[in-house]
Amino acid sequence: MKETKRIISYELAKKLKDAGFPQVFKAGSCVLYKNERYIHTGGGHNGNEGLYVREGHTCCLDEYNKEDSDVDINNFIKNIEDTDLLLLPSLSELIEACGESFYSLDRSNLGWQCSGEKHIVSNFFKTPEESVANLWLKLNEK
Repeated sequence: MKETKRIISYELAKKLKDAGFPQVFKAGSCVLYKNERYIHTGGGHNGNEGLYVREGHTCCLDEYNKEDSDVDINNFIKNIEDTDLLLLPSLSELIEACGESFYSLDRSNLGWQCSGEKHIVSNFFKTPEESVANLWLKLNEK
């Protein structure tokens, strides 16, 4: 699997979860578990439907399940409670969650900024994901 950088912080992901952002874990979902980033494999490997592999490592379950395997089992987690996981949503998941309330996303020399319903405009952020995540939080304030 290709290693990628964390695009939103743990703190922002936690704010999203606490505010009710859908925690839907599916194939390819990035999650945090004990502050380590894992990718959901999508299951289908020897019945391990809830398997996550540490980002940057190969999902090689045929080797993982062998007794004499040299695959580091610490790179995998499985059968973990969803409540222990924290979703790191992609940009498309964030935009989709905003729904019709999302209007635009723009980049300038100041950073990324997005706008939504009722003229809610986010501050400038380093990544488009941070911008849209903060817009979602504003749109869902109680």
